[in-house]
Amino acid sequence: NNFLKPKLRDKMVLQITKFLLEKMSKEFFYWVLVFLIQFSLLIRSFYGTILVSDLETDYLNTHDFANKINSFLMIELGGHILLFLVLAVAGKWLLVAIQLIPLLYFVALMARGELTVTPNTALRKASVQRRRYYVTLVVYGVVLSVGLFRLSETVVVDLLSPLGRQHASELLHEAAAAIF
Repeated sequence: NNFLKPKLRDKMVLQITKFLLEKMSKEFFYWVLVFLIQFSLLIRSFYGTILVSDLETDYLNTHDFANKINSFLMIELGGHILLFLVLAVAGKWLLVAIQLIPLLYFVALMARGELTVTPNTALRKASVQRRRYYVTLVVYGVVLSVGLFRLSETVVVDLLSPLGRQHASELLHEAAAAIF
């Protein structure tokens, strides 16, 4: 039933890991980490948008809404902070500035007490939650798009020969200039 025997599988995992560590730069690992964190935050925003929609259309009662929204707040704040720190350590200052928007918005809402929801305030705070998720969806989409582009650029450049790297880098920069 196993696809590979455990010893062979472990050997293959070690070989792949060794290859990645030898061939890929720190830049690659930064972009992979940024992608994973950003993607999870984007999914969380989609989930929150669906919860707000379900509350407004009476598919979800206020108790369930409050429990589901509040259960992820600290995890979401941790994701924001972790993403901010990874981007800062990597020296991606434009993305740090862009990521600062939802982080500060999140902290401001938390400081004013508008982020946590109780069953009594769920309907009143639904519009605040919806607005927050829309803002974060836009910002996360931008950062995720840039991150995916930079991740693919890093993979291509890291795996090619020096001459191939130069051509690939020029091609990707021209493509980025045409898009942005």
